[in-house]
Amino acid sequence: MTPEGEAGRPPDARDGPVTPPTRRFTLGDGMIVVVGAAVGFALIRHEQMRTPSPRMWMVVLHGSGLLIGSNLAHLAIRVPRPRPPWRVVASQPGMSASLIVPVMLIIDTAVILASGLSTPRVLGQLLPLNDLAVLIGAGVLGSWIAQVASGSVERRGDWVEWAGRLLGLLWIGLFGIFLWANYA
Repeated sequence: MTPEGEAGRPPDARDGPVTPPTRRFTLGDGMIVVVGAAVGFALIRHEQMRTPSPRMWMVVLHGSGLLIGSNLAHLAIRVPRPRPPWRVVASQPGMSASLIVPVMLIIDTAVILASGLSTPRVLGQLLPLNDLAVLIGAGVLGSWIAQVASGSVERRGDWVEWAGRLLGLLWIGLFGIFLWANYA
């Protein structure tokens, strides 16, 4: 039987289960990953120039800068087709982990702008990456707990979804490092 079904007709339920579209790693995806890494390194450089950090925080600082860039790259890779339908993508843990980053960045920026202190000098004083990493890690953990509790976790996934899950685990790991360093 051909992928199109018998005699060129579209497949139906009698042809067996239809597999969701999967995405192969392309040169464009590689370019997006490189841009994400560049954004991450730029964030690290900006943060190092702003405040020298103690040695323990260097792990969190470098990790969070690279993870922010990687999460933004993950979102850019997830949008183009082929991908599963949006209702499936929305229930995937990797996508929810990647959506926490821009939400936290928008909230951080909105708090600064709403406070009336939107001068260029104050805009440079947005939440440090160390603190932002803690909020993002807690947000990822909370969103995953909510997904498991509601039973809406999509277990299948292509490499893009698994990359998002890995990024989420790394955010939770940074959150764990913060808890260990401050409360152990």
